[in-house]
Amino acid sequence: MKSKPSMQESLINNDGYNKGNSKPHVGLIWLLVKVMYYLDAAFVDGQAAAAMVVRDDRGHLLYLASKLFTCVSAFVAEAEALLWASEYAKRGNWSRVEWETDSKEVEKAGRSEKEPTCWYAFHSICNICRYFVDPGWSLNWKSRRSNAVADAVAKMSFIC
Repeated sequence: MKSKPSMQESLINNDGYNKGNSKPHVGLIWLLVKVMYYLDAAFVDGQAAAAMVVRDDRGHLLYLASKLFTCVSAFVAEAEALLWASEYAKRGNWSRVEWETDSKEVEKAGRSEKEPTCWYAFHSICNICRYFVDPGWSLNWKSRRSNAVADAVAKMSFIC
């Protein structure tokens, strides 16, 4: 005879997330290991699309999302994509996150202790820097080839 599910098990919805907390888990084991965020943005004529791909340390897809917005440059689009994804992770109280972006400029600005110089991305970069003070978060540059899924999702978001 099957036992009645525990309160923890009954809170888990079909997509593998706990309804009381937005931290993803595998089975009933919380992901206390590193979570990887891959993000990218596409920019065309003042329109931008951001994409985030979240994977666990084994490469399993946990979450994928995109959004459309307007901005003035590719740099601002990449900065807004990082801000959007980092706000999502902060709301979920994710504490061990490795971030990967294919924008060297945004990676440099996000790790800098100096005040941002880009007027259009000033507040975004300030907020990003505030989030990345967390010792469990790291921001790294990776080539577009290693960020192919986020790159494709951002570009395809314009079509859909």
